[in-house]
Amino acid sequence: MVVVLDGLMMENFVNEVEKQKEVESILICGTNFPRWWKEDSLIIANINSHKSVDYILTNILS
Repeated sequence: MVVVLDGLMMENFVNEVEKQKEVESILICGTNFPRWWKEDSLIIANINSHKSVDYILTNILS
């Protein structure tokens, strides 16, 4: 599983993850992410807040 935090800043890495169809991935990004991504693996979040990121990762990994 690949978890990408801040999809906008990691756009080149997101491109590589998107090519790997057999790899499960989750994209965590802000509302300014300019591309389409599968809804079941996209999390819109306040990526500038450590509490928000911590909450999301805690719930994903539990």
